[in-house]
Amino acid sequence: MSRCGFCYVADCDAYIDEAMASIASLRERMPDAAIAFVTKRELFRSNRAVTDWIELRQDRIGPIVKTDARLAPYDRVIFLDTDTFITGDLIGLFTLLDRFDFAFAPEPNGRPDHGTDAGVPQAFPEPNSGVFAFRKGLATDRLFDRWIEEYDRLHQSLGVTNDQPALRIALWKSDAVRHLMLGSEFNLIPHTNSSVSGAVAVLHDRSPDRQRLASEINRRVGPRAIVPGFGPVFGFITRRGWAHQFASLSWNFLRLLLRPNLVRQQG
Repeated sequence: MSRCGFCYVADCDAYIDEAMASIASLRERMPDAAIAFVTKRELFRSNRAVTDWIELRQDRIGPIVKTDARLAPYDRVIFLDTDTFITGDLIGLFTLLDRFDFAFAPEPNGRPDHGTDAGVPQAFPEPNSGVFAFRKGLATDRLFDRWIEEYDRLHQSLGVTNDQPALRIALWKSDAVRHLMLGSEFNLIPHTNSSVSGAVAVLHDRSPDRQRLASEINRRVGPRAIVPGFGPVFGFITRRGWAHQFASLSWNFLRLLLRPNLVRQQG
């Protein structure tokens, strides 16, 4: 069986500190997982939670350095942003790579810009690059190369610093890559009014309230909206369900009154 593992990428010490909390949550769910960390050699640490430390090759700065996730010494890789919090088992994503080369969840706030889309149809969604899974090979190598090329072009010509428009263009142009769009359960960004139906596996948020949300996000599964500051909101199907949801919303409303800065700190 192909070797599978996770990868984090950071170009500064602060992001490594943030990633350690994410790695701790990953270890709780998947204690035997292989985890690589790609960063500058001078930032390597003696930490048993990380399986492999890999030297960052990028001479750029900013989010595009995450393309060095392909340096992880695994055949199948799940990249995780440093501000992710793992709330479920991710082993199924590796299984998807039996059939697909690259998998990602859409960007909830994606707004294709005609100045940067390079002929990509508006109907083609913008990916969120905070969580993605890929299988190593020539097709994905070319995808990563094109991602960097498009990023450099957009950055130099339009000053775009977000890496996601470039990934969108690269995916559209990369005919050889079999890509798959994941549900928000694998990259839930709670401050964007997202919605989910199944159990959430990855919470993508650095707010001080994420621990509370992580503890309740999968208490019940089913179609639910994630409202900033309130958490999961279910439909009012029965009187009992209405009463339960009303009580939950009332409690969260009171909590926000006492902590008005909570929603503003999310993201």
